[in-house]
Amino acid sequence: MDVDEILQKLLTRYASCSSYRDSGRVQGSEQGQTTFRTFFLRPHKFRFEWTYVEPPLGYSFIWCDGNKVFSFNLGEKKEENSLSNAIAAATGVLQGTAHTIPTLLLPELDASFNSLTLPKLGPYQLANEEEISGKHAFRIFSEKENERIDLWIEKSTFALVKYAEWSRSTPEIEERILEALATIDPESADKMRQNFAKQSEEDRISTTTVTYEDPKFDEPIANEEFTNFPWDGAS
Repeated sequence: MDVDEILQKLLTRYASCSSYRDSGRVQGSEQGQTTFRTFFLRPHKFRFEWTYVEPPLGYSFIWCDGNKVFSFNLGEKKEENSLSNAIAAATGVLQGTAHTIPTLLLPELDASFNSLTLPKLGPYQLANEEEISGKHAFRIFSEKENERIDLWIEKSTFALVKYAEWSRSTPEIEERILEALATIDPESADKMRQNFAKQSEEDRISTTTVTYEDPKFDEPIANEEFTNFPWDGAS
């Protein structure tokens, strides 16, 4: 099986499923360690929640009941204009983890994130086959002058089980990120631009590793996951 067929089967698996859920963790040079969970029920019920482990900053989430969209981050609840806006705000915090799976599940979000989605980060090459947490996976990668993306795709289900990124920020890369973010969240883009301006050369190198534990497709998900606010005392 060649790399194009592997990638296409991945895209089809996510775009055609009736439901999806996972849990996982993010380890990054910028944001420390974070754990997360994803729930999705087609067409538009979605919940993504994450907990800052290092540093211990607490619990946050993006939540959509199919109509309204809310975010809750560092104790602040906010009704969002769209799911794209909510995901964009979290993308800046989680270095892309927030939009990786949603843009696979909902390809219509792809345009909102422009060049930041997995298909557009290629072209990819097939590296080898490896075992990840007991799962046999294809490892594919995309390598450019200042960045490398590695994806581990489970052979039997074509689920994404691991994602790793190394990048050295340049003015060109930063501008690409800012342009994509500004189309959906100008305020977050302005804050990110200010942060970029303060970075040293050492700060411009970043690494992120995301592990998706036990992703499940097409299994029942209780409606309460999308109809109850996931924090105490909310209304």
